[in-house]
Amino acid sequence: MADNTHATETARISKGGKSQFSVRDMLSLIAAFALWLFVLADFRSEPIAVAVFWTLAIIAGVCGHLTYTYLLPWRGTVVAGVFVMSVTMFFGVATISGAGEDAMDILALPIDLFVYQGWSDRLWFTVPVFTCFVVFSIAHPIKPCLINAIITAIGISLWYGQAILIAANAG
Repeated sequence: MADNTHATETARISKGGKSQFSVRDMLSLIAAFALWLFVLADFRSEPIAVAVFWTLAIIAGVCGHLTYTYLLPWRGTVVAGVFVMSVTMFFGVATISGAGEDAMDILALPIDLFVYQGWSDRLWFTVPVFTCFVVFSIAHPIKPCLINAIITAIGISLWYGQAILIAANAG
């Protein structure tokens, strides 16, 4: 019986039963955090803001992946869950800070920026940011794992970070 159990475990591992934390996945998570920090470079002067954004992204990614794993095993669950959690957290923070009535206008600022920018600024700044947002956001639907759920949450937090930076620099 022990030989059969060992053979079954060996067959499971050889067919792709992998851990949630591979070296490649961890490197992609580090690269996603680094790219987030590069794209939203103005947040580097505010380490508390970076810590809050990353903490909320990690919490949203973990919650989204747990929802995917235990409740609704559809690949879009994490994207929808992270989006809903992020919007809820954003409006909660906006309400607490007294900007609740302007929160929807703040979320639309990246689109307004894109509309009113010149083509050179669009090609060198806005299009790469939107591309990062889309590519990060679809990480979990492509390969469902915990690390990619966190990367999806990082991608969605790019939008909110961009909106907050535009609002802060607009005055």
